[in-house]
Amino acid sequence: MVDKNELKVGMTVWKLGGTISNPHLSERKISKVGRKYFYVAGEKFNIETLQLIDSYFDGRIYLDKQEYINKVRKETLIRDIKAKYNKIYSLSLTQLEEINKIIDKEEI
Repeated sequence: MVDKNELKVGMTVWKLGGTISNPHLSERKISKVGRKYFYVAGEKFNIETLQLIDSYFDGRIYLDKQEYINKVRKETLIRDIKAKYNKIYSLSLTQLEEINKIIDKEEI
């Protein structure tokens, strides 16, 4: 993954646009890099947050396309798991113990 401190003019980034219900990712090039901000296709972004500045529209830059793909996949899995949560009462003791093992293994 690319570090924010390595932003350079001409570097390829991916801009998230569209709406919440219909997001789209487009490949863009950085046109200017300053100390606090960088520019992509005339739009100003914060170097620290990668968020679009001075706009009514939400926009974010991803330095790595896979980062966005992983984020969407994670959100989808969380939504799917939450939707299935109501079914927990119909699971067997063995199934509940297996789920608990997975959760316990992931605790920090």
